[in-house]
Amino acid sequence: MAKLIVSINQIEDAERLQEVSSLIWGLKVHTLVLRHGAPKVIDRLKVMGFQNVFVDLKLRDIPEIMGEEVFELINAGADIVSVDGDAENRGLKVASAVASGEKKGRLACTTALSSDHATLPDAEIMQKMFESSMKAMMADIPMVIGNPRFFKDIAIPENDRSFEVITPGIRPEWYEGTSEGHVRTMTPYAAVEAGSDYLVVGRPITLNENPARAVWTILKEMSNGKGNVQAV
Repeated sequence: MAKLIVSINQIEDAERLQEVSSLIWGLKVHTLVLRHGAPKVIDRLKVMGFQNVFVDLKLRDIPEIMGEEVFELINAGADIVSVDGDAENRGLKVASAVASGEKKGRLACTTALSSDHATLPDAEIMQKMFESSMKAMMADIPMVIGNPRFFKDIAIPENDRSFEVITPGIRPEWYEGTSEGHVRTMTPYAAVEAGSDYLVVGRPITLNENPARAVWTILKEMSNGKGNVQAV
């Protein structure tokens, strides 16, 4: 069953979600880690009752530095750490080996797209994501980030299974805000139907006057489809 990840930009977002912390897989952080450091942020979120933290820094550096960064983040308590699919192969392999050795966290490979990707045809985006996926496969990275319809048919032959897919850009139909840079958005139900394993939702929840109710509504849509969901 697909799981819900809420993307937050400030600790106050997490505070407003504490009453539904047991209903979501966890939180995604980026800016908070850059501002305050991973150990402080992750520890505080877990003390607040959130079981898992996805640190989305899209790591890309020389192999030794990537390995050190993954080691520090996982030992700080990160459950998923994102790496950039455009990183060199050895960097991805070093990062994956470190994550596997720690046995506490997993890597997710994201695909870097140019700023004009909105105009790219699906075939070109699929090729880019395919290339990143093959690099992830060779590095034994178990998760990828993106639209599930680009990934679900790409199997990992060694393990005879598919990647787990994390899908950002989730926008319920009732959300009236902007897409915040996400050009190809999906509704929660569409993402689940397409095969996503983890759905990342940010502002439709964190900017809602009742974020706990927004979580419940999105979970219901993930399970039952849009026909059974009331606007929040």
